[in-house]
Amino acid sequence: MWKLIDFESVRISLALIALLNFCEPCYSQMNSYADKPLSEILDLTFEFEVTRNDLSIYDKKPLIENGILIEHFDNSFVYDLSQRKRLHVGDKEYDDIIRSKLKDSLVLYDLMNLVVVKDFYTGEILYKRGKQRGYQIQSKTPILLKSNTFLFKEKNNILNCVNILTKSIVWQRSFPEMIYAFIEGGDSIVNLTTKTTFYQIDKNTGEIIWNVALTTENEGSLNSEINISGDLLYLWAGKDGLIVIDLAKRTVKEKWLTNMKVSDFTMQIAFDGDTIFAKSPTNVYCLSASTGDQFWVSKDLPIRSDLIIHNEFIFFYQKGREGGVDALSALSRSSHEIEYATFTSEEFPSKDIAGGIYDSELDLTNINFVRRPYQGDLLIGSDGSKIYCFEIVK
Repeated sequence: MWKLIDFESVRISLALIALLNFCEPCYSQMNSYADKPLSEILDLTFEFEVTRNDLSIYDKKPLIENGILIEHFDNSFVYDLSQRKRLHVGDKEYDDIIRSKLKDSLVLYDLMNLVVVKDFYTGEILYKRGKQRGYQIQSKTPILLKSNTFLFKEKNNILNCVNILTKSIVWQRSFPEMIYAFIEGGDSIVNLTTKTTFYQIDKNTGEIIWNVALTTENEGSLNSEINISGDLLYLWAGKDGLIVIDLAKRTVKEKWLTNMKVSDFTMQIAFDGDTIFAKSPTNVYCLSASTGDQFWVSKDLPIRSDLIIHNEFIFFYQKGREGGVDALSALSRSSHEIEYATFTSEEFPSKDIAGGIYDSELDLTNINFVRRPYQGDLLIGSDGSKIYCFEIVK
């Protein structure tokens, strides 16, 4: 049932699901909670229920393209974020609008033991393939495919290119190490990392265009997503630091953050103009994307999730206190301090969860939020049962 909530009447906050797994270090400081609740800066603008089926159980992440939020679980409607309006698929009044904004219609789902490709407009399942239960073939799904082919990995070190229409494997390439990450770039290029090496591959043929070893197996690993801004590629390599590669020149340009105390973890990197926000398990780093100069670093914090970057705030989860649920927190980009934390409000008061340790009685920790706002100051997420949209009002 669709539910539209008046912007001025509702104050609520959100929580983020922990997206990255890492070895938990010993924290030297207590959690940094704030006196002000997140309900002061977050408003729930709308929420609606989604169909519960095999596709929604595992693929909870909202699918957003060109300002359009797709209810991809049963494909019955989309939501125009700029107009705050629901558009029904199949309705002549809206179909032309939807198709003008969504040029692509093939949706890839990576489920527990199945890979599925479905046409969003017709609902027809065009491709289905079994896989090892729980083994992830793509890093983030659902996704809208840009062509009739898609890539998936199997047996850790094999990359396949599949044609959806012919249901055949176009090419297959094996690597000497485990494949860590891969993304498609422009000009039919696939960017891929194994444990120690970066590759660029021709998507049409599977041929290796060039590659460069960036670390050694005993020293580190390329334990991060593939981060590209312009012609520069940024990869976290553990003890070898944050490696910057000039893709146009096909050379290693620089290495930053090589003096980290703890390096064996997955580092998230987020771009905001000429600024990089990098996250370790205990700190947020603010760097220049062009020089690597460190503008500031947060105090030690037990960070439990990806960062969500906003104009003024950086949202993330801190480890909960003494058995409590993890606490969503807002770090100010100006003061570099946690200014808002937890989500207590008049509607959702705090409760004693562990002998004097208080937390909100509202638990939205299963919500999987889109990392970056796609429309203005909106934060959008889903728990598989509902899709929520929060507006940052400060």
